[in-house]
Amino acid sequence: GASEPCQQLRVTGTEAQVAAALSMIDQLLASPLGSELPLSSQRSDLAIGAPAEASAAVTEQRAVPKSQVSRLIGPGGATIRRLRDTSRAFIKIDNEDLPAPPGASEPCQ
Repeated sequence: GASEPCQQLRVTGTEAQVAAALSMIDQLLASPLGSELPLSSQRSDLAIGAPAEASAAVTEQRAVPKSQVSRLIGPGGATIRRLRDTSRAFIKIDNEDLPAPPGASEPCQ
């Protein structure tokens, strides 16, 4: 089948912040369409409240299927704002499509 275009998701913060953000993103993308995660109830007890020091910051990148990007952003950016507030990580989604990686049958997995 035709491979779906991806968009690049970039998450920056401390390791704990990035891990918290990616785990929420994974849960959100795995949940059935139309079911909103009650992210506010998941505020993590990890020590992730402090803003990331530049020296301690890590950046994780992930390709997200374009059809899922709107779920991550949410109505008016509400979902991605909650993800940022809860994880304290900086989450950025690039707007340009990524070409499918060569030889990948499922570029977005």
